[in-house]
Amino acid sequence: MTEAILKRLADYMLRTAKEGEDDLLVILPNRRAGLFLQRYLSESTLSSMWMPRVSGIGDFIEAESELRLSDPVELQFRLYDIYSTMVEEAEPLDQFMPWGEMMIRDFDELDKYLVDAEQLFQNIRDLKALEEPLAGLEPEQLVFIRQFWEGFYEGDMTPEKRQFLQTWELLPRLYKKLQEELRSVGEGYQGMQYRELAERILKGEHALERGGRTIVAGFNALNRCEKVIFSALREHGAAFFWDYDQRYLEDRGEEAGRFLRENIKRFPEAEKLEDFRGLDMEKQFRVFE
Repeated sequence: MTEAILKRLADYMLRTAKEGEDDLLVILPNRRAGLFLQRYLSESTLSSMWMPRVSGIGDFIEAESELRLSDPVELQFRLYDIYSTMVEEAEPLDQFMPWGEMMIRDFDELDKYLVDAEQLFQNIRDLKALEEPLAGLEPEQLVFIRQFWEGFYEGDMTPEKRQFLQTWELLPRLYKKLQEELRSVGEGYQGMQYRELAERILKGEHALERGGRTIVAGFNALNRCEKVIFSALREHGAAFFWDYDQRYLEDRGEEAGRFLRENIKRFPEAEKLEDFRGLDMEKQFRVFE
């Protein structure tokens, strides 16, 4: 998020603050942006009497999920232990760790996009083989899967890629077993928390209903779980502010721009921010990723 948008958001919040309001929640892409937003709010004379609760999206989902966030180091050891039971001769832990990190990143992403593991973990030898089994997926889910495999098939089939394909054949079982073990102790990596919350919302088991106002700000691209979660928040009156470059948004040739336009249509902005996006485009703004 840019400094300009954070200040614009702080101004909106101060202008729309209601007397006696003590349960305003602001959801941002990360904690760092929240720290700067709180600083801008603290510069107001109202700050001594009023300060909203500001949360990064990961923290918000963790609070709403029924799963505790797993320790990343313990997660790696748990995955290695599972892997060791599935092969005749396991690689040493230090050699497995880079693969393990990549596996967990893949598991995390597929859960955030609500992708069926069986659809992704196929022993794909030809990109054309992706077409039939992926029919019916959401556009952003298709993009996620195709981008992965297109990157994999660039260049020659190296020994490293062959080794990856051999490991890939284990992934459905690794994924399933890791999920089972983590759920048995009430834990999960971040993607599991996203998926657990989104699936409960889709089943009607959690409405994300709050007593106070909710503001969702600073996002541009959304994964599938975030769309489900934001839809639930929208049903209870959440206000949305988007972070994007107007010129990028208007470029019809950009696939990501199409997703952004769809997101803005689905979650209309509470207040337009064109005055910041359209002025002095060469000015250097600080960016809080």
